[in-house]
Amino acid sequence: MAIQQKYQSGSFQLTSELLLEGAFCAIEQAWHLLENSVLLFQGERYATSVVLATYCLEELSRSKICFDFRTRILEGTPVTSADFSARREDHERKLADGGISPLVHKCEWVTEPIDPRQDERSVENVIAGVRKRRNRLPKDALEARKKALYVDLVGDSESWNRPCLVGFDEAEPWLVIAQEAYILKRSQLVHSTDPEIQAAAATLSSTRGLPEPHWNLINFTSGPGG
Repeated sequence: MAIQQKYQSGSFQLTSELLLEGAFCAIEQAWHLLENSVLLFQGERYATSVVLATYCLEELSRSKICFDFRTRILEGTPVTSADFSARREDHERKLADGGISPLVHKCEWVTEPIDPRQDERSVENVIAGVRKRRNRLPKDALEARKKALYVDLVGDSESWNRPCLVGFDEAEPWLVIAQEAYILKRSQLVHSTDPEIQAAAATLSSTRGLPEPHWNLINFTSGPGG
């Protein structure tokens, strides 16, 4: 384990080795969350599948945070455990930092592909709509998790949100996004040119592994919520 330099405040200085270890632990956890989300989805437990899929995205973000701080240390800027804690507490920012916004095209609510025969103003409107959805995606992920997890009053109405009613169509986009985000992050690590990252990836692959998804979401069929 990397040496940790303690401070009187209770915070301590992080090392690049420690953050590299944390980055790989986070992506390993992201895999476990993704795999369990798929199992729940296959069992038609759609609400809980959404919860785990969005937490998978957060763990992928945690991995990115570790890599970002590692880069800062390698560039000569000290990083403390307090810096790390402050960055990981903001769930929406974590989701934004995790790079999920470019995956917005995986969601069912995205507009149809741009038709080159459309006039210039129509194309600009379509592009603006996609950008807006990208910016909203982290907040949408948090809202989807709340809806899938908590019984609560719906807005100003006299009705209750019931997580058990979350269905196939609501759950599938988040599972697809989580899977694509994991595949992308895994590919970046496996094919990294950084010698330390290569060594860490090889070590993890020989012990716990960085598995590739072994299921086919296309074959999943719709069923009751749960």
